Amino acid sequence: MLLDEWDSLAPQLDKLRPAGAAARLEPLFTALQGRDTATGLAWIADYLQRATALTIATDQEIADLRLTLRGLEYQVTALSDDKAEIERLIHAFSLRTSHEIGDLITRYLELRADKLRRQAVAGQEAAAEADSARTDYEDYRDANETARDTPAPPQLPPDDLKELKRLYQQASQKCHPDKVDAADRDHANRLFVQLQAAYRNNDLGGVRAIHAAIREGHLFVDRSLTLTEAESLGHAITVLRRDLDQLAAQVHQLRRADTYRTLKDLTDWDAYFAEQRVALEQAIEQLEAELAEHE
Repeated sequence: MLLDEWDSLAPQLDKLRPAGAAARLEPLFTALQGRDTATGLAWIADYLQRATALTIATDQEIADLRLTLRGLEYQVTALSDDKAEIERLIHAFSLRTSHEIGDLITRYLELRADKLRRQAVAGQEAAAEADSARTDYEDYRDANETARDTPAPPQLPPDDLKELKRLYQQASQKCHPDKVDAADRDHANRLFVQLQAAYRNNDLGGVRAIHAAIREGHLFVDRSLTLTEAESLGHAITVLRRDLDQLAAQVHQLRRADTYRTLKDLTDWDAYFAEQRVALEQAIEQLEAELAEHE
């Protein structure tokens, strides 16, 4: 629901329907069938608050706590998927920036630093600004040299990209470290790191292989099915709420990053980089002319 993956959500609703009456889920079904994200999330938050407030561990309350834990797990994996998609886009955009215009940016920063250094010597600008510009140039130069040698992720056809996202989301639901039993956590973490790396690099073959291994090997047991005591479930819920808050803060920070704010509204990367190339070439030409006048 957080990712607006309504087509993927329908099969999950079908799984919940047998428990709908007992768990009083009809308001949630109504909101989701109407694709009303705000109402659905508000209902879930209220339901989780009521469920975790229970103190007498009856069988029904254990079932409710398990459902609460399962809901939090899905929220964590949904946010993790959102974070992974943003990181994938930033990774691809940053590498393409380096490959397309990285050398021009490096040259521009070098000339700007040289100009500010000369102005500082002449007493026209503070030396601190010139030093900062020099540091910016050297940092970018070093980062660009590394990124320039890193192959860009392959461009996937729309159907392959859709499959990549679908398989990643399904696999992450199964191997996310916050969803598995404690005994499986180290293995799940290693596999999750591999899954994220394959996804970030548009490695459809790698994501397919991990997805198949998880599906066919039945590698992990869902923690929400193994915990039996109300106290253990309550502790797991508390920890997961904390992790969810931290993950939400990370996603918020990523969304505010300059790179993501630049790329999120772009519909034509080719046109963007062509425009940036022209603008940089003009800025470099102007700086070179200014510096030549004062030699």
